[in-house]
Amino acid sequence: MIGDNLDADIQGAINAGMDSIFVNHIEAQPHIQATYTITHLKQLEDIF
Repeated sequence: MIGDNLDADIQGAINAGMDSIFVNHIEAQPHIQATYTITHLKQLEDIF
């Protein structure tokens, strides 16, 4: 799951047992631990 909302996207992926990528484009302090955290979609190339 790729998303920018910690509660809906990342927690939802965790609840479903999926890996998650948090797109932290506003450099927020995450309160939920995603599998990966990126600041720009271009960084997806480094993961995949």
